[in-house]
Amino acid sequence: MKQLGIIFTLFALFTGALFAQNMKNLHGDQSYHRRGIHDGNRIRTSFGNDGQIGFRGNFASTTDLPGEWPINSNHVYLSKIMLLPMAEVRDINGIIQHIVSECHGTGTTKDFPLQASVGDLTAGGRWRTMTPLPGFINPALMSLPADQASPALSDQPDTWPDFWPDKLNDPIDPGWAGEWNGYFGKGKGNSPADQESYWVADDYWNDEFEFYPDENNLSRRGLGIRMYYRGLQWANPLVQDVMYTIYDVENIGSKTLDKVNFASLPDMDCGPVVGSYDGPSFPDGVVFDRVEDWFYSFDKIYVETGIGAFFTPIAYVGYALFESPGNEFDGIDNDNDGELNPEVGEGSGTGK
Repeated sequence: MKQLGIIFTLFALFTGALFAQNMKNLHGDQSYHRRGIHDGNRIRTSFGNDGQIGFRGNFASTTDLPGEWPINSNHVYLSKIMLLPMAEVRDINGIIQHIVSECHGTGTTKDFPLQASVGDLTAGGRWRTMTPLPGFINPALMSLPADQASPALSDQPDTWPDFWPDKLNDPIDPGWAGEWNGYFGKGKGNSPADQESYWVADDYWNDEFEFYPDENNLSRRGLGIRMYYRGLQWANPLVQDVMYTIYDVENIGSKTLDKVNFASLPDMDCGPVVGSYDGPSFPDGVVFDRVEDWFYSFDKIYVETGIGAFFTPIAYVGYALFESPGNEFDGIDNDNDGELNPEVGEGSGTGK
C-alpha cells in the first residue's frame, strides 16, 4: 500500500519590522482576494491568498479543488487547511481579550466571496479576517473573478505584479520588475522548486475587539500582524508527493505581543472522490506523534478489509510541523526540538 507524501508546514515569527519601511502604507483589502491551483508535482489543490489551502466550496463543488493525489486521479486526501494566528491582549478598557485572525470563511460555504459567519464581517461588511495586500498579483487580472485569477506563481509569469513592494529597498534593482520573488533568491534560476507561490496578507480589518495594535496608526486593528506565505512543490521523485508551506508572521504594530499561539487546522479525508462527499462515509483514523510534531491519517475500512472507497486502494496522508515560532534572540530552544542556532538564538528557521 503506497503512502501519500506529507504536507509539511513551517512557521516563523518575526517581532521586528521586516519590510515595514517600504510597505507601511499598504494594508489588506478583500478585493485582492484570489484563488489559484498548486499542481507542481503529484499533489494538486486550490489555495487562496488569505491563508486557506484546499477547497472552500460546498461538499459537492468541483470548481474548487481539495487536496488531490495523485494529480488528475480525482481522489481526495485533504479538504482544507486553515491558519489561525492568535494572541492574548489587553484592550483599551483593560479587559483581557483573545483575538484570532483566521483566513476568511473558515466554515464551509458555497459562495466563498459572499458568505461568511457573522463574526467574520465588520459592521460595514468588510472581512474581519486575513486579507491580501495589494501589489502582489498581476493588476491586469483584477477584472477577473476571484477563482479565475491566480495569486502569483513562479511558473506563471502572467500572475506576477509589475514589481514587488517588498523588494523596493534593493539598491541595484528596486522592485525586481520582471523577476520572480523567490524564497531562495531573485529570479526563477534561484528558485529550485518547480512551482512556488507567494502572497502577503494582514489582519488590518479585524475590528471585533477594542484593541489598537499600532499607536501610530489607529486605523489598523486585529493583532497588527502581517503574513508572508509561500507554497513550494518539487517534481523530483524524492519529494513529488510532498507540498511545503511556509508562513512568516511579522508584528508590524507598535505593541509587543507577549502571548502568541499559532494553530493550523488541517481537515484530512482519506477515500472520497471530488464531488462525492454525499456518498458513503469513510471513517478516518488518525495517529499523532507529539515528539516529532506530525500526524498521519488513514481509512480504517481499507486497513481492516482491503476494500477502499469506490473499491480503490486508499493511501495514507500526513501533516508535519517543521518549525514552530520561537524567540530568536533569547538563546533558548523555545520549541523544544533540540536545535539551537548560536548565531541567532533559537533555530526558528526564518529564512529571511
